[in-house]
Amino acid sequence: MRHEPTKSAATAADTVVPAPWDLKGRGFMFLYHFPKAWGTRPKFIPEETRGDFQGGLGALMLVDYESSNAGPYRELLFIPGTFRWQSIKRHAISRIWVSSPLSVQSGRANWGIPKQLAEFSRVENGPRRETWEVKDQGKTFFSASMSYGRVPLPMHTALVPFPLLQWLGGKGFLTRFSGYGVSRLAKLERLQVDSANFPDISGRRPILGLEINPFFITFPLPDMVNEALDIDPVSSGRTLFTST
Repeated sequence: MRHEPTKSAATAADTVVPAPWDLKGRGFMFLYHFPKAWGTRPKFIPEETRGDFQGGLGALMLVDYESSNAGPYRELLFIPGTFRWQSIKRHAISRIWVSSPLSVQSGRANWGIPKQLAEFSRVENGPRRETWEVKDQGKTFFSASMSYGRVPLPMHTALVPFPLLQWLGGKGFLTRFSGYGVSRLAKLERLQVDSANFPDISGRRPILGLEINPFFITFPLPDMVNEALDIDPVSSGRTLFTST
């Protein structure tokens, strides 16, 4: 059994690494179909989200970034489904925890992603089996055990697109990220969640689970959206990435 400690990218919490970012790493993605009725449950919905919650395809992700513009770090995130705001229908990240103060500040400033700081640990339980735990102030609020197969499958964000419209500090950030990698079928064998910190979806079964290793992804500069739905293109929002 091998235990890997938390990775932290920086200690200066007031520093921001500007977009675009190119990231490389590995992780797990579990896809779900969530009901529209969850729109009335604040634990699942971002505080500043504009528009109506539509439900539908959402995701739970655990990510270990080997490299990024902000250094290596780990991440736990939840996408509850899609939101319709005026003529835009996009996904939004409602809960996200990372192991790096630099990633927290940069994610909020660059893309309006409501990142929070946590402690991560990962234990290998055997061949193609592992357990992740995430702690806030020393208390475990998320624990998951996964297994994954051998057969590699190509993966691209075009197959599972999650364009994001995030609202933070009264600003709208429209981000079209892109990436690819090598995936293998994965199974979520155990999930324990403290609902005070993270949506408890332990009673729901994923419709698909993937372990992706390696992956390469680019987060470009976002398009900024104001209340009148005018889009001020900070960049094209279509930055392509290249593998390293």
